[in-house]
Amino acid sequence: MGWRLILEICRLLNDGWRVRVSHIYREGNACVDALANLAYNMEVDVLMYEQPPAQLTSLLLSDVIRVTTCHLILL
Repeated sequence: MGWRLILEICRLLNDGWRVRVSHIYREGNACVDALANLAYNMEVDVLMYEQPPAQLTSLLLSDVIRVTTCHLILL
């Protein structure tokens, strides 16, 4: 699955789009990190939610009120 995703991303990047790819630490996008962790164990290709999964409730609230988290980088 991982290689198929990378190949699809490469195909999209080479399809005439103007894109900028940048790295964001998981602390900077905790909602996406939580969704990725949920999707990792699912056996379906697409899942649509009418309401956010329970695991995202506190993360979404933190995002709305702009709670920040630090990322420690050891040198």
